[in-house]
Amino acid sequence: MKKNSRLYNSVTKYFLLSLGLIFSACSSSKLTVSPTNGEYNFVSEKSVDYETVWEAIENLDFDYLLDKTLNDDQDKFSAALKSVVDGDIDLAVTQFQNLYNFSNDSLIKKHSEKILNKLYFLQSNWKKILELNEKSNNPELENDIILFEAYRKSPKESYFFPSQPTIIPMDPVFFGSNPMIEVMVNGKKKKFWIDTGAGLSVVASDVAEECNIFPIGTEKTTAGTGTSKRVSIQPAIIENLQIGELLIKNHPVIIIDKTDMEFKLFGIMTLLKIDGIIGWPAIQNMKIEIDYKNKRTIIEKPAKIETEDRNLFWLGSPIVKLKTPDRINLNFDLDTGANTTSIHKNILKKIDIKSAYVKKITHWSGGFEKTETKIIPNLTFILNDNILHFKAIHVSPQKGIVFVKSDGRLGIDIAKDGRIIIDYLNGRFDLH
Repeated sequence: MKKNSRLYNSVTKYFLLSLGLIFSACSSSKLTVSPTNGEYNFVSEKSVDYETVWEAIENLDFDYLLDKTLNDDQDKFSAALKSVVDGDIDLAVTQFQNLYNFSNDSLIKKHSEKILNKLYFLQSNWKKILELNEKSNNPELENDIILFEAYRKSPKESYFFPSQPTIIPMDPVFFGSNPMIEVMVNGKKKKFWIDTGAGLSVVASDVAEECNIFPIGTEKTTAGTGTSKRVSIQPAIIENLQIGELLIKNHPVIIIDKTDMEFKLFGIMTLLKIDGIIGWPAIQNMKIEIDYKNKRTIIEKPAKIETEDRNLFWLGSPIVKLKTPDRINLNFDLDTGANTTSIHKNILKKIDIKSAYVKKITHWSGGFEKTETKIIPNLTFILNDNILHFKAIHVSPQKGIVFVKSDGRLGIDIAKDGRIIIDYLNGRFDLH
């Protein structure tokens, strides 16, 4: 039986968010990356004038909220979000669970439930997700139970890291720079895409058949992609996924028809076939360096360190903190499956746009799609010790993040001549 999963209206929002290559060359923004040399001469210091405290909470502007009057539940909700940003997921789960159980505010109760689903998913706690959704009796989640039930009944996932970092050669896609590496799937060599925007790892149907990856159960559901296209999916487990010297056992994946993993020219000529995708559930357990300049990926076991300088967290999608030249804090989702950086409409409330124009661009995301988008001629952001200056950056819709108002999406264009390091355990995203 095939069921429809409301990907962008329910907790399965994070299953297949990415496949998000911006294919058209004309859509690419011109980007200059330069070092701050340890300091940046901010032009001024501004604050955002939110219409309500709730809007400030959605933007994670905790400094703004310090001198504002919040009711008790709003204060607790804000504190729980702060725990997510600080990487204290166990505390955040407790806080949101208490709000879901005891809050008399229906809006806070609703958002707490959605965030709890995401946090349990982050922890691969399928049992808790099922218990939560059984209690809520939400009809929108009915079809997603197929996936949750499948993974709950499967063997527990485990990671076996080598004693030293493992280095893997990387093959950039010929019309972009999306990281593709060789992996071993149940002992067979395949090429997988590293995609922080993919909420689950993915394997093409022909690869699943060749590598003895069997669907769990007979039921199928569908998932949306970065465009309006929907694709058929089935839950499965890769018994042995080897990435360099790292071995992952019993890794949850979704199987997608091989035709939905192909880039085709005019719908006829196959330009690229993707065997599979390494999604966020795997990436979050590694310290991973994607070195575009030297065409290699370095993976090692993350080690907990004490740091107050966190700039990376996850809530439906990995989110990186940036600043404007006016010291305004921004939240960008991180998508290594996206060829270009873009901004979302939310940022237009925080920055002054001098001029803009509209242009048609072509996206590929499990299929090609042309859309009209607004283009901003010049924008500058600060990322750690780097100045990112964009010319002709486009405005795209926000997808994937839960509750948080995202200001944009970081694509791999920011590191085309360098390297990025993702260390979720310590809440760090670095660009070198």
